[in-house]
Amino acid sequence: MVCTLCGESSGYYAQVIGRDYYSCPGCGLVFMDPGQRLNPLEEKDRYTMHENHIPDPGYLHFLDTLLEPLMEFIPRGSTGLDYGSGPYPMLAQVMTDRGYSVEIFDPFFAPRSPRSTDFSWVSCCEVAEHFYKPLEDWERLASFLAPRGVLGVRTNLVKPDMTPGLFQGWHYPRDPTHVSLYRQETMAWLARHLNLEIIFQNPVTTIFRAG
Repeated sequence: MVCTLCGESSGYYAQVIGRDYYSCPGCGLVFMDPGQRLNPLEEKDRYTMHENHIPDPGYLHFLDTLLEPLMEFIPRGSTGLDYGSGPYPMLAQVMTDRGYSVEIFDPFFAPRSPRSTDFSWVSCCEVAEHFYKPLEDWERLASFLAPRGVLGVRTNLVKPDMTPGLFQGWHYPRDPTHVSLYRQETMAWLARHLNLEIIFQNPVTTIFRAG
């Protein structure tokens, strides 16, 4: 199986609820067999089931696992893009309430191309794992950044010690729309490929800065 990110030949990794995942030895990506993905209508229906429009404290804390470290690296009041805003763009609303200017983009729910390609920051919260064409999508993400712009991505990373057996029990691949799962080495590969610097990382959030 050819890696959907770097194109290297990849080996079988695990099966989760009848779906097959492969692991790339080159970039570290763990990806679903492309032939087993949902079609676009099924994928969109799955996203409309998300109830992320309710501003409860738990969900705001969830957003802050990305936003708090991101705000450490971006100018107060700057303009950003929320990439993959979903049907209820709560992240954009939170950042607007905090004094930032935010545009949104989502291929299903806000498909109009952003007016700028020169943003001070771009947020991508629980979106990268849905990338069917990860190389194309990551290159597009990076293309929106101004010089020294900051890209904040929240996606749960595959742990270094995660065996195929542990992977099968992990909640992340149990979602059929999660087709591209990343390791730390995948994020390092992306930084090199996109000419970005990783300036913050933990198991769920990675922040990059453009050169």
